[in-house]
Amino acid sequence: ARDFKSALEYSQEYDNLGNGMISRITDVPVAFLSGVIGFTLARKTKQDVMFDVGEHNRMKMQMWADHGSRWNAENKSLLLQAEKNYTTGNLDDAKACYEASIRSAKEHKFIHEEALAYELYGTFRVETGHLENGTELLRKAQSLYNEWGATKKASEVFHGR
Repeated sequence: ARDFKSALEYSQEYDNLGNGMISRITDVPVAFLSGVIGFTLARKTKQDVMFDVGEHNRMKMQMWADHGSRWNAENKSLLLQAEKNYTTGNLDDAKACYEASIRSAKEHKFIHEEALAYELYGTFRVETGHLENGTELLRKAQSLYNEWGATKKASEVFHGR
């Protein structure tokens, strides 16, 4: 139920067990989700430390996209860049990065990450005053979550907004 602080604590505890780089298969989703959580909490709490968490993980994902596995990391890196741009008020750049992340996730057949990108893009649009477009994007996220089989997540897309 959107307990971002606990999720971040767990991911940081996990990260402390490793070497701080992406070296274990589970490091990728932990870094990705920690980045999303960091930027989300930075917007909600206005705490610089949360922005730093997002940025640290965005840089890890960017490095992985540039030097590791582009097909697997590109959409994640773009989504974290979109979240950073949103957090820093670069709204046009954020919009472009959300759209690029969606295209990349679709191209590489990551339906769950395409759904997340639509969800975060929809939230961005709603929160920046584009209610109709944002609602449409959230409906697309909901549809993709259902298609992926994540019916509980799909039912929660509009809750907590």
